[in-house]
Amino acid sequence: MQSIALIFIVIGIRRIYNAYKAEYYENINDGEFPTSEVIRDMLINQELIGFSFFIFSTLIISYVNYKNKVSIINTIIVFLIVLLLFLLGFFDNGILHGVINSYCYFFTDDIGFMFLIGGVMLIAAGVVILWKTNKVIKKELITKTHII
Repeated sequence: MQSIALIFIVIGIRRIYNAYKAEYYENINDGEFPTSEVIRDMLINQELIGFSFFIFSTLIISYVNYKNKVSIINTIIVFLIVLLLFLLGFFDNGILHGVINSYCYFFTDDIGFMFLIGGVMLIAAGVVILWKTNKVIKKELITKTHII
């Protein structure tokens, strides 16, 4: 579950970055294409921001797991699963973004706000999943200590 939460958080952060750069998407829709240097810089920055928040979120998960006395193996597995998905390009999946964009289209027609709404929704979903996972882990630890 922590892997799914981490995936939602990273995709949400990347969508918020896209909201920040929404003017480029609006220009592309209008037929004005930016230079290749601008596109390259935007894509590199998007990957760097996504990877940075992936590392930051992994550190938060490892701290929470440490406080809950969960094995380090769990954190390593979460890190490896999400890293593999990151390297395979899962975060650039058009199907997921299409579903989120079609849902956000009900709120606004502006691309920037669509990215912002989708990013906030995904981050909120990731945080809720992490919170619920933390509660389940604490409940299991309490149950195990009372049994022993």
